[in-house]
Amino acid sequence: AYSVGYGIKVTSRASVGAAFKLIDQNLDSEHATAAALDAGLHWSGNGARLAAGARNLGTKVKFRDSADPLPAAFYAGAALGWGTRWTLALDVRTSREDRAQLSAGGEYCRPFESLTGCLRAGVNTAHMDAGGLGGAALGGGIGTGSLRFDFAWTPFGELGSAFRYSLRVRF
Repeated sequence: AYSVGYGIKVTSRASVGAAFKLIDQNLDSEHATAAALDAGLHWSGNGARLAAGARNLGTKVKFRDSADPLPAAFYAGAALGWGTRWTLALDVRTSREDRAQLSAGGEYCRPFESLTGCLRAGVNTAHMDAGGLGGAALGGGIGTGSLRFDFAWTPFGELGSAFRYSLRVRF
């Protein structure tokens, strides 16, 4: 997929953005393309953040005589911060193929000298059918200035666990 996007601040508290995507797929000797739009909006103020958007609004992917729609999805979320250390978040996602899915989580961050450390925990209903602790997630992060390292552990029951790591550098 190739994508180009742009976002702009509309007011001091609100911003909007969109991205155009060209999706190129090969399946054996067959080739198909599709075009799609992702769009969203964000508002923040008084310790709260609200966001909503849509993904994969576009044309169908056509292989030979079969045309399948892209997996369009719609989402909305809210986050509420208490002071400088606590954040609680909730979001809902839906698509034309699946029932609504909910995610909820919390984060506690604390500065230590020039570093900031965070602990996170959450639950995602999309993964609860995996059994065991499926749907749960634990993680954390540490950062300083423009550099941040984050990690997360997500169990998937009998399928094992997923470990995610990210390194962010801001310019």
